[in-house]
Amino acid sequence: MKASRLVVLFPVLAMASGARAGIPMSAHALGSVQATLEFCARVDPAQANTYAAFSNRMVEGASADDLNVARRSPEYRDAFETMREQLSKVEAREAAPSCRSLVGTTP
Repeated sequence: MKASRLVVLFPVLAMASGARAGIPMSAHALGSVQATLEFCARVDPAQANTYAAFSNRMVEGASADDLNVARRSPEYRDAFETMREQLSKVEAREAAPSCRSLVGTTP
């Protein structure tokens, strides 16, 4: 999968429908977002702290309990694994610039 196709996977960051109380997005969206950001941290380790901070901002205000419940849900786990599987097809060297664009850093 080319990096340009990686960008197609990022619109999930804008998804907020189906959000649980205290979490600004659905468990499905959260799983997709977190899998994407973990992938980005792996392929672009120089920016790992940036991806972690971005992930934290995405759930800012949510309680640890609400996050734990969401992360244990089948929706989260399915989305996380599906996104992880899709991203495993992307070449790391091609993905890093897209990942940096995702969080607003210079490629």
